[in-house]
Amino acid sequence: MKNLAEAHRFVNSFPRPTGLNAYSWNAVKRLALYAWDCYLNRLGLLLKPA
Repeated sequence: MKNLAEAHRFVNSFPRPTGLNAYSWNAVKRLALYAWDCYLNRLGLLLKPA
């Protein structure tokens, strides 16, 4: 991947797994795009500890 648009197309190319509701699937995709954004911008994952 060279940019976030490519990552977005890649993440959206996966079908929603059986048994996972649309809200959960969208949350997983948002997290994946966040991880790609951090990677592409060399930030590392900026997650707050629980």
